[in-house]
Amino acid sequence: MSSITTTATEKYIHISPYFIIYLNAFISIFGLFGNLLNIIVFINLRSFRRNPCVFYLMIDAIVNIGFSITANSNSFIWCKIKTMLINSFSLISMLITCFAALDQFFATSPHYYLRRRSTLKLSYRLTILSIFCGILFGIPIILYCDIYSTVGCIIRNSRFFFYYSYIHVPLLYGIFHSCISSLFGFLAFRNVRCIIRQRIQIVRRRLDRQLTAMVLIRIIFSIILSLPYVIYCTYYLNVIDFIENSVQVISIQIIGIICSSLAVINASASFYIFLIFCTRYRHQVKFVLTKKLWKPLRKKICLRHNQIKPAIEPSMNDCTTESKF
Repeated sequence: MSSITTTATEKYIHISPYFIIYLNAFISIFGLFGNLLNIIVFINLRSFRRNPCVFYLMIDAIVNIGFSITANSNSFIWCKIKTMLINSFSLISMLITCFAALDQFFATSPHYYLRRRSTLKLSYRLTILSIFCGILFGIPIILYCDIYSTVGCIIRNSRFFFYYSYIHVPLLYGIFHSCISSLFGFLAFRNVRCIIRQRIQIVRRRLDRQLTAMVLIRIIFSIILSLPYVIYCTYYLNVIDFIENSVQVISIQIIGIICSSLAVINASASFYIFLIFCTRYRHQVKFVLTKKLWKPLRKKICLRHNQIKPAIEPSMNDCTTESKF
């Protein structure tokens, strides 16, 4: 029986790194494509350009690209840097999601003094604060992590390990992120349901409804996809020193692979979630890809082939179509 277990363990140790690499690479490619499309749509649509909530969503897409690329690497040489970047990107994304929900709560509030808080200036400051917090948290990971040939990077400082395993992961990533983001997300949703009573332009109402729906969907899926990894990390960090049976080690590592893949999906799926659940966003993506990107590209291709065509000014139909978004 022990020989069979040993053989299974050896096979798992040999296969699991390749499985993780290929699985995360597959997810990351789709995530990179989706997050880039999010950024392109946010930049090219006029109604999105100077909106604080859209700015948060765009920063979240950029951070998610960094997270997906970093999580896909499986090299022991830069294990400490990878661990630092993953934790920094996760913290920044978590804070940005909370700030996006807070901004939508401000933007949809029936009270004017709260609506005044939804500004690009505040979003710039809070984004800088998020990046600063991510960098600040990454410094002790570089200092207190050691590389082990069998398990990767492990925190060796007892005080920082206590903070990371009992405060940072369960409280900050788990409870704080879930409670704060969902609280302001649902408050914004409640405000949107009463927004018809306010004296706000119809275009602004539609935009607020769309962004509130997008932020709320992002929050719900973020909690669903990241919470298993938070629970796994909390459990793993507290039992790692007491595990001796190889079967238990394999079982925990398999669960870890599933949970880490869900975390990578969380960083990769926002575009596809918006596309599935938001009809207006689907039309906006189609408009940007066909009118904003494909039309100019087709004109350049025609010019390269020396096909002389009269200059075509943007039609009133295109302008009217964009104004709907």
